[in-house]
Amino acid sequence: MSAWDPLAARAASPREVSYLYSCVVFLTADGPAVLPATQGHHAHAAFLDMVRGVDPGLAAWLHDARGRKPFTIGPLRGLPQPRRGEIQVPAGWTCWLRFTFLAQPVFESFRSALLRGSVQPRLRLGSGSFMISEVRYGPGSHRWAGWTTAEALAARMGLPGAPPAPAPAASEEHDREAAADDAPVTFSFELASPTAWSLGGERGRRVEVLPAPALFFGSLVASWNAWFGERLGRIDPTLREYVAQAVVVSRMELATRMYRYQEHLQVGTVGRITYRLLDSPRAPEARILDVLADLAFYSGVGYRTTMGMGQVRRLADEEGMRRGEGHGAGDRQEVAGDASHGAGCHDEPA
Repeated sequence: MSAWDPLAARAASPREVSYLYSCVVFLTADGPAVLPATQGHHAHAAFLDMVRGVDPGLAAWLHDARGRKPFTIGPLRGLPQPRRGEIQVPAGWTCWLRFTFLAQPVFESFRSALLRGSVQPRLRLGSGSFMISEVRYGPGSHRWAGWTTAEALAARMGLPGAPPAPAPAASEEHDREAAADDAPVTFSFELASPTAWSLGGERGRRVEVLPAPALFFGSLVASWNAWFGERLGRIDPTLREYVAQAVVVSRMELATRMYRYQEHLQVGTVGRITYRLLDSPRAPEARILDVLADLAFYSGVGYRTTMGMGQVRRLADEEGMRRGEGHGAGDRQEVAGDASHGAGCHDEPA
């Protein structure tokens, strides 16, 4: 069994930095393949196979653990249009997947699987085999790639476990006060894959597809508290009640999409949505919401985020937004796959 303890990973050493990664993996089809229109469960299985090859115990825990898991997987992008629920992929076709990681041991296992052996690594998605040609996670290398640290996010939220910052100079203090005046009052997002929330219930699963503010930000609060709250400071769950009173939807361009998972269908919402803060941007809660808006890029929102749902990125707001360092979530540069680079993780954070 793996020596990795998920509880220990959440309560890391105070000197250890908790990185969050978003990796874009470029794939090239080894031969013709026929894929279902929804490949989330195939990508999930392929990811666990990669981890299993280097750490069987960790793979078993990731498979069996209930509740929130420290990774997400996006749907396969760049494919031909589906016909009758299937996608015909020609040999040599290039497409891409996205993986995000909220725990360093999971990312390290993923990277080790890429670097293991002397042959080009491959992923099997259903009946198709795909060569991994490149992995990008440097900010600016792809609009869905980037990295940050939980410590940086905690410091921006002013949580008690954040590393202490040096005392600012007088000019820096003035700049900080000016920045507070420019804090965002709107938070805009792209829901890039079907997004929904499981509400539980005694009579079976209740699913909500409307991204109400309390559901959206409540999911992010739960993700933070699950993976970083013990070491860096928990966000008060009552923030959800604040959001219900102080945040409204100001604009939305949404539609529902159906995802098919083997034996069942799942509906979710895609499109764009903007939330508006009715309270002062100087309120402590506003600062937390600003950071949670950036966390969404890595944690996803809603449920089934490990099978392609709930992939979210923050957009430039209607009135501008204050950017966090290092996350790369708003970069709109589109980069095509280039097999000449070879597989591997580039742009290691300093």
